[in-house]
Amino acid sequence: NTSDFASIALTLWEQSRQCAVYNVATRGTIALQEVIDLVPAYREVALQPDLPVEQYELNTEKLEAILPVPETRATVTDFIRDVQSAEVHIQQGGE
Repeated sequence: NTSDFASIALTLWEQSRQCAVYNVATRGTIALQEVIDLVPAYREVALQPDLPVEQYELNTEKLEAILPVPETRATVTDFIRDVQSAEVHIQQGGE
């Protein structure tokens, strides 16, 4: 979520940590089907059941030592809610 990222970036800046490298990401994972289920217009989208599972999780321990890192599920849910309520606009290609 852009507001989560902005909050983390500003906190790092305010703490004078500009010359360090951090994995800025949320903790944990969320399945694509769970994301689809959060969007009413996409609930009928069927994923192929035989696709291999791919899971990516960044190490955020360095960042977590400085500040709380949000959970992926909460961040994705908040972002979808913000898009649905028009608080966030997703720009489509060419707009």
